[in-house]
Amino acid sequence: MLLCLVAVGDELLSGDVADTNTALLARALTAAGHRIRRVGVVGDDGPEVVAAVVAGLATAQGVIVYGGLGPTPDDVTGPALAHLPGAWTRSGLTNPVGSAEGLLLRSGAALVAALPGVPAEVEAMAPGLLEELGRAVPLARRSLHTALAGEPDLAAALADLPLPPGAKVAFLPRPGEVRVVLTAATPAELAPLEAAARSRLGDVVVGADEATLPSVLLDLLRSRRATL
Repeated sequence: MLLCLVAVGDELLSGDVADTNTALLARALTAAGHRIRRVGVVGDDGPEVVAAVVAGLATAQGVIVYGGLGPTPDDVTGPALAHLPGAWTRSGLTNPVGSAEGLLLRSGAALVAALPGVPAEVEAMAPGLLEELGRAVPLARRSLHTALAGEPDLAAALADLPLPPGAKVAFLPRPGEVRVVLTAATPAELAPLEAAARSRLGDVVVGADEATLPSVLLDLLRSRRATL
């Protein structure tokens, strides 16, 4: 399912609280085969919540809203979704660790889910949300860990890499390495894409997926009974 994510809370807009829920949900949803079309943040304002959901439904099959469910005056998400245009069936989503129940709204093939914003509650409710959404076919992904090469050099090496329809190459730099993330529709399409990328990048590729630079270095030291 193609989804949009909407985080709700004035504290997110002001920077008082870091939004960890988006990353958690995006990872879980992507692993289950769903695709994230867009991510947004709005404040504790009912009309803003409704506008964000309506905009999301214009480009995706479903919208996941988190934050603004609870008993306090700034918890505006539940009342706001009651004003969502159209005819929606409404049901609850169990919260196993908190008092604020989640919401599920359906209208034809469209779905809107609302969760409280407490990270521990979002994490605990994620399995139930995934069950409601159902599983899809996940994209095939490979993360190549590179060292001793900068992002511009890696991008230049892969500039004319042949890509099957829908495939993507992303560069994710962090101190000491750059991850080259390859995404394709199926493992059969990913395999030649990875082989071509490895051929162009050469020895700067030190590992893939869980084989990160530290783990590869540690394995090498162990094999040689060496220390640092």
